Amino acid sequence: MIYVVMGMYYSGTTLVAKTLHESGVDMDVTCNGPYWRCKYESFDASAICVSALGVDRIDDLEVPETVDVRHMMRWYVGRRAGDDWGFKHPAVTLCYGQWCDVLPPHIAIGVRRTPTGLMEHFARKGGDVARAREVQAIYNERMESYGVPVVWYEDLMENGMGALEAIVGRDLVDARVFDRRVRDGG
Repeated sequence: MIYVVMGMYYSGTTLVAKTLHESGVDMDVTCNGPYWRCKYESFDASAICVSALGVDRIDDLEVPETVDVRHMMRWYVGRRAGDDWGFKHPAVTLCYGQWCDVLPPHIAIGVRRTPTGLMEHFARKGGDVARAREVQAIYNERMESYGVPVVWYEDLMENGMGALEAIVGRDLVDARVFDRRVRDGG
């Protein structure tokens, strides 16, 4: 099965991608190192998403227009042929419609964070909380428009991987133990 993970930056997409990866799904991870340095994003899928959005890089609070890059997506899907594989990047949320045109049957997973949790995160980082709230609404509207099943970051952190397991239909490794917020008690 193919798994596509989407959601706004800092919503918990990395936890979901890490959980899938540690459970045997090849998430095309191109990084090494501790959890907080490795975002479990495929370099190629990330580059395609950035290209689809018509920008050189994605700013955390940018919502650019979409450019047609289905030819790049077809190349990526052809390269990734296999049993259990997937990819994750927050920008997938903004160009998932194109991915749907080229992907064979797959499971899409949206990840959301409560507005309070996301705003607290942006405030701690010194970010633009008002803009983060606006962008969160756009990302959430996109996921809703696609009809993607959603897991909530806070639920995963509090209650484990049950909600995610229900979407993917299989037992998963509990990757929270590798999350520094859990490990460090915060």
